[in-house]
Amino acid sequence: MCTIVDAENIVILDRQTISYGKFPVIEKLKIKTPFRYKALVQNQGCFIHFIECDSHVLSPDGIAQLKESECLLLKCGNHFVDLVKNLGDGVVEVVFIHLFPHILKEVFANELPDALRKGDHFDHLNIVSHEKVLTKYIDSLELYFQTPTLANDDILFLKIKELVLLLIQTKNVESIYEIVSEINSGPHVELRKVVRKHLYSTLSTEELAKMCNMSLSTFNRNFKKEFNDSPVSYINHRRIEKAQELLQQSNKSIADIAYSTGFNDPLYFSRLFKRETKKSPTQYREELKG
Repeated sequence: MCTIVDAENIVILDRQTISYGKFPVIEKLKIKTPFRYKALVQNQGCFIHFIECDSHVLSPDGIAQLKESECLLLKCGNHFVDLVKNLGDGVVEVVFIHLFPHILKEVFANELPDALRKGDHFDHLNIVSHEKVLTKYIDSLELYFQTPTLANDDILFLKIKELVLLLIQTKNVESIYEIVSEINSGPHVELRKVVRKHLYSTLSTEELAKMCNMSLSTFNRNFKKEFNDSPVSYINHRRIEKAQELLQQSNKSIADIAYSTGFNDPLYFSRLFKRETKKSPTQYREELKG
């Protein structure tokens, strides 16, 4: 299932689960925001609907920004999710539908849709356009959360099939195809691609290692082979280079440049910038103007 681990100050106020056989296929969580959590999706796909909440999802393929009520398809792997409540009390609802390959194959054993008979590569995450039909589908699940005894295997069989057919209509055929046919092989993640996609994100070295499905020591060793440098040295150097470009080409404040290049602390950014360039960010910008 799509397990929530490594959460920072996570507060789960309520969790409802509906199972098909012994497998939890539909979940609804009420969570206190803001926070970041690691979503670990193993040997399955996962359809996620964020209700009244903006979110950022960091995957091996990059960063996706989702607006309120948008949906997401995740392939197996490690993902980090930042949830931010737009208004109100900071409580959000998230609906997970776990797409286990063996259940999907059971559902479509005798009538696999033509659209699923072939497909191409799909990234680890795919934003599903906010369409009324999917919102209505999510709304239809509320009956079963309110009355769990109604959600027997026959009903869930039909609800899973309905979701897949709706996703096909939203042009996510390739995504569903790969979940059905190839996900059992497990996630394949390229270290260089992950690093390139997240050079300017706020992921730590430890989180990058998890996204690559590696221990920290293995990640450091493979990083050295790939880039001939340590992760901290290489990433900081590239971030400072990007900051130099922004100081030349934009009027952003020093703090905004720090945040946009992956630094959480503008003071640390300024110290590192001066150590790398022998000038403070302000001095660097003023000399360019002069």
